[in-house]
Amino acid sequence: MWLWRKLFSIRPNGKTNCRKLKEPSCALIEALSFGGCWTKPKLMLKYKIITAANSLREICKETTIDEGFEVIDKLEATLADQAGIGLAANQIGIKKRVCILRVPQENNGEKITFGINFINPVITKFEGPIIFRNEGCLSFPGLNAETLRYSHIEVTDLLEPSGRKFNGLVAICAQHEIDHLNGKTMYDSLYLKLTSDKTCPCQSKKLFKDCCQPNVVDIGRKNG
Repeated sequence: MWLWRKLFSIRPNGKTNCRKLKEPSCALIEALSFGGCWTKPKLMLKYKIITAANSLREICKETTIDEGFEVIDKLEATLADQAGIGLAANQIGIKKRVCILRVPQENNGEKITFGINFINPVITKFEGPIIFRNEGCLSFPGLNAETLRYSHIEVTDLLEPSGRKFNGLVAICAQHEIDHLNGKTMYDSLYLKLTSDKTCPCQSKKLFKDCCQPNVVDIGRKNG
């Protein structure tokens, strides 16, 4: 039972964390391969996205799995009509450590949405520092930033305490949303703000010049 609960992120009330695609078999494959798949959620109240930077500075508090899934439903309903690929709870005024990613991907030529939910996430490992250009945010509509992100990360949370590894655009999006939960925005990760004598953002406690700075790669991608 624990294995199936872990794979499908089953809630205590029996509901699953996998959002079904059109075909049940596809939903099963996506759940096992990616930890969840997603389509437009059921009709429910949508929240207004906060655009005041000062309102995003409070560090979010940890929550329970039950409450976390309730927040996930609210985030899904709000994100469904937006152009973004992720949303954090404090962006809709809920100060809990919950965020979602809905990243478009292709699987055997079929376009799907790679859906990931986090409850009380912590990034435990960073690899591959990169300059990520034109990073956007729903809380700063029409604006972009040039940030320092990592191409490979590992995240632990209540849904996967042993950790999950992410790379590419999914890893970048995860860093963006988890930053929100820590009271930070994309403007706190501006590459030009990271001078050589500052502490490296990878949490090594070393100076940037002695840690990740020599390995930074400019990939110049957009996140939409």
